[in-house]
Amino acid sequence: MSEASAPDLELADVDKDFGGLNVVRGATFALSRGEFLSLLGPSGGGTTTTLSMIAGFEVPTRGEIRIRGRRVNELFPERRDIGMVFQNYALFPHMSVAENIVFGLRMRKVGAPERKARVEEAARLVKVDHLLERRPSKLSGGQQQRVALARALIVRPALLLLDEPFGALDRLLREELQVEVRLLLQRLKITTVFVTHDQEEALTMSDRVAVMSGGVIEQIASPQELYDRPATRFVAGFIGKSTIVEGSIDSATRRFISPTGTWQLPPTEAAAADGPASYAIRPEAVRLSPQPGTFANEVVGTAVQATFLGDHWSLFADCGGAARLLISLDRGGEIPAPGSPVRFGWNTQDAAVYQQERRL
Repeated sequence: MSEASAPDLELADVDKDFGGLNVVRGATFALSRGEFLSLLGPSGGGTTTTLSMIAGFEVPTRGEIRIRGRRVNELFPERRDIGMVFQNYALFPHMSVAENIVFGLRMRKVGAPERKARVEEAARLVKVDHLLERRPSKLSGGQQQRVALARALIVRPALLLLDEPFGALDRLLREELQVEVRLLLQRLKITTVFVTHDQEEALTMSDRVAVMSGGVIEQIASPQELYDRPATRFVAGFIGKSTIVEGSIDSATRRFISPTGTWQLPPTEAAAADGPASYAIRPEAVRLSPQPGTFANEVVGTAVQATFLGDHWSLFADCGGAARLLISLDRGGEIPAPGSPVRFGWNTQDAAVYQQERRL
């Protein structure tokens, strides 16, 4: 495969061991030109180690990493054609904004006239062209992060790596920069790998998200597919909110049986086997049931607490069998009082059932 036709980034069965502990296992994916991928997972899930291997700070124990068709496993970071932005900005405090931005071009021996033009271009792109003479200590957190991004972009990398770059910013500024950075990278068609522990951030910015747990990629898919069709029980519980009830499957009647209730199995091409299983339902799929039989699947419980969240109410209800159901209610509808009996229901196709951690 020629460099021109190769994906910008490929990981093929990449593992990483530390002292006999396998912290990344079988990481495999490929990114096309301009694609934005988020590595999302809990602490210790393997996201940062995976990014470190792509950057060249860690060497894979097994497997292969290729950037535009070139194997880079043993190459130093500065020889990988990457740009990187860190959470702590990593700016040189004794240098001006312009000197920080131009640093990568100096290391690459780019001539002075071209350096000047490209610094001005990069500074305009991230809206810090009026700050070129300032030192980092005179900048806000958002301005420092813009400078760090300009420094990464000015070398025109094949691959941009972002390591929780918005984690130290307040919420409103973080959301503003998420939108700006995403639009900029789309316009420049720069392939990006982004590590975050914030699922809303990952869903907002990404073309695809790789959800990692225990060093394994549980699922890699578009944000909508991750939310609508979680492939594993872990993803169902980690992305968004779900009520997950433990029970078992009766394959003869195609029903899920638990102390909380007995419900129909959702339509699936996979054969359901008798045995332990988990039943997951999103809060927005659950509705108040005015009378028995309104929905194919129903449960009776006791309202515990309703919380107003602006555009909707979030209600918890105890439903037997140690299960606490989470329901999303429209702000204009009836809100059950704490302690009152409630009946809820949902359509069969809105649920998901997992056996051996995999979706049926």
